[in-house]
Amino acid sequence: KGSVRDSVLRVCAENGILLELRPPRVDDLVHASGAFISSTSRLVMPIHEVVVNVSKEDVSGGNPPKPATYHFPNCKVTKGIQDMVMEDVLTHCASIVD
Repeated sequence: KGSVRDSVLRVCAENGILLELRPPRVDDLVHASGAFISSTSRLVMPIHEVVVNVSKEDVSGGNPPKPATYHFPNCKVTKGIQDMVMEDVLTHCASIVD
């Protein structure tokens, strides 16, 4: 929980962007058109590439699959959320300098 998370939830609700509040799964990457990380210092940062490695310890009785790479170049929805969160933060912040 946090202020940037609240901003992401607010702008998505205001713009009809559907959300599921749950931890992501590796299987979700196959169907995703974009992804991002949010933080206080960076607000919303798009993720352009995810590499999934599976170690031998994670696979019972065989060789692990080759690493899978998922690419999310220039996702318009992620860019839109990034821009809307920036605007939302600017409209809800208070100046600490006179």
